[in-house]
Amino acid sequence: MKNDSPFRIGSGRWQRALSPITRLAEVLLGLKQLDAKYDSLGHLTDVDEFLDRALEMLGVELDMPGGELERVPASGPTIVVANHPFGGIDGMLLTSLLRRVRPDVRVLANQVLARIEPLRESIIGVDPFDNPTSLGSNARSMREALRWVRGGGLLLVFPAGEVAHRRWRRLSVSDPEWQSHIARLVQRTGASVTPIFVGGHNSAAFQLAGLLHPRLRTLMLPRELLSGSRRVPVRVGHVITPNRLAWQDDPRELTDYLRLRTEILSRRVDRKVASRVERVLEPLAGPIPRHALTREIAALPPASLLVESRKCRVHLVTAEQAPHALLEIGRLREEAFRAVGEGTGRARDIDAFDNTYHHLIAWDPVGERILGAYRLGLTDRIAGGEGAGLYSSTLFRFGPDFLRRVMPGIELGRSFVRIECQRDSLTLLMLWRGIGAFVAANPQYHMLFGPVSISAEYDPTSLALMVDHLRECEGLPDIARDVRPRNPVSARRLRRGSFAWSPGMLTDLDQVSAMISEIERDHKGVPVLLREYLKLGGKILAFNVDPDFADAIDGLVLVDLRDTPIRLLNRYLGEEAASRLLDAGRSKQNLELSAWSSE
Repeated sequence: MKNDSPFRIGSGRWQRALSPITRLAEVLLGLKQLDAKYDSLGHLTDVDEFLDRALEMLGVELDMPGGELERVPASGPTIVVANHPFGGIDGMLLTSLLRRVRPDVRVLANQVLARIEPLRESIIGVDPFDNPTSLGSNARSMREALRWVRGGGLLLVFPAGEVAHRRWRRLSVSDPEWQSHIARLVQRTGASVTPIFVGGHNSAAFQLAGLLHPRLRTLMLPRELLSGSRRVPVRVGHVITPNRLAWQDDPRELTDYLRLRTEILSRRVDRKVASRVERVLEPLAGPIPRHALTREIAALPPASLLVESRKCRVHLVTAEQAPHALLEIGRLREEAFRAVGEGTGRARDIDAFDNTYHHLIAWDPVGERILGAYRLGLTDRIAGGEGAGLYSSTLFRFGPDFLRRVMPGIELGRSFVRIECQRDSLTLLMLWRGIGAFVAANPQYHMLFGPVSISAEYDPTSLALMVDHLRECEGLPDIARDVRPRNPVSARRLRRGSFAWSPGMLTDLDQVSAMISEIERDHKGVPVLLREYLKLGGKILAFNVDPDFADAIDGLVLVDLRDTPIRLLNRYLGEEAASRLLDAGRSKQNLELSAWSSE
């Protein structure tokens, strides 16, 4: 062995005095074998070559989808937080990966690693043990880390401080509590944070030893490095910018949030590829001939045209006025819903409500095709007692207070955009401008409501994040007490597992959507339509599972356009119409107040 080996017990005369004991200990603990491997790499001075060769020698294979490393900022102050499943392998592997993105990588790690010559300049060493000298040396290390990040460097940290292990009260192997000084480092540097999750854990023998005494885990770490070939999953999360972290001043809460953002990436490792809900699907109906649609649209009365642009015209029609268009809408919306794991399973998504509702059609005059549609129900014309005649009454039970609130109003539903047009926001924007034009001409219909669907193919943790955000952060209005789901969402559909979050972590919808996209293999976030309703000031009143629509979760949303931010109201209605709507709302409120005062 070399005298400067980092894997030797003691040094100098103490090593000679204890020679027989140390040699035996080095063999039993795996230090001798580890030192032999290190000796074979002793000629390497380049850190990247050393790390690659060491990982190869230890039998470490990387499991990481393409494009993950592109999420790591290529420059600027950056802190990478990661879980700590192995103890040595995760540090070497992540250092190697991060250096592929940028060279200015340093690691806050056990000071023993700084004794490995090629890694010396990459390590900011800390003493993981509680002893009289560790407090001062660790304070110096934190100051060095602070200077490094403030200077624009990247710092890799393992906030757990020690390796993930099993505890008596927990069935799973996990990190101990993360140290909150990492959050203070984030706050003081103003750095962006990139979470990385490393899958796997040390052996069962390691976990058992740790249950007997924590120091036994430390003694077994060298053996764990030599445990043979392993494939290590690595998943990189979205960058969390400083302004996205400003919501929390408490280091403990911020630390828990960073841990959540890291560990939630495990769902992309552990979760099996989502399978479609097993259903018998009828073949989709064939398209309606283009000439039949073109002729029918051309024959519509001029008053049906609500808004138009060069690429899109929006018409409001009845089933009687456009029977061919309705058949094509039924085919297209079933196709669009099936693509996200929803839909009726029939050849066309057509039901009895289509005959009594109005239909908003986005028509492409150049390509002569339907781009998208919305179904609109005017409540004062179709709703009977207890909401009979409303599609949403098949999903929810309504009390009299709710029905009075939405009379008159518009029930919205069955919205879709043609699959090949979904990357272009024009169609959805034009449909909403069509709704705005109708409301501008009929301001009594300022109350909008209806079910917005969330696919059953979302991971249960994603669903739990969405539902908790909507319940805890968006807030349920008083009127929600008058709405009851016919088929409530079960706890099984909203599994939180070992993840823990507080309402404060879910206040930002964009951040919730980012977390969901970390979980979902196709990186989808909160459904676009749901996000748009919330931007308009919408509130979710209740959740229901629809077994006739591939077990999708329907959230009943209520939007009072008088509460919509004026910027969005001007966008969809125009400034003059928006002003008329708000004036009409104020006049109505004054009349109601006068009537109350006179009683």
